[in-house]
Amino acid sequence: MNHSPAQTNDPRARFNADLFGRMRIMHREWLRNAQDMRQLEVDYGAKLSGPRPGLCRGAPTNPGSSNGIAAATSLRVPAQAAIT
Repeated sequence: MNHSPAQTNDPRARFNADLFGRMRIMHREWLRNAQDMRQLEVDYGAKLSGPRPGLCRGAPTNPGSSNGIAAATSLRVPAQAAIT
């Protein structure tokens, strides 16, 4: 004797089966969204850690800082000139 709700004409069994089906669909959508978010994170991380075009690692990135470096180096007095 099988009393499983799926094999009866009980409205509660039909509701439970429909509810389970909707839950399964929602779970699949949630997994798809999670996979999409993970892919976005991977792509963004690769973009952040990758090489930046147009920039040299040794060059200052701020134009004002390069002017300051040039001014500081031009103010240096050669050692021989300071001794005399």
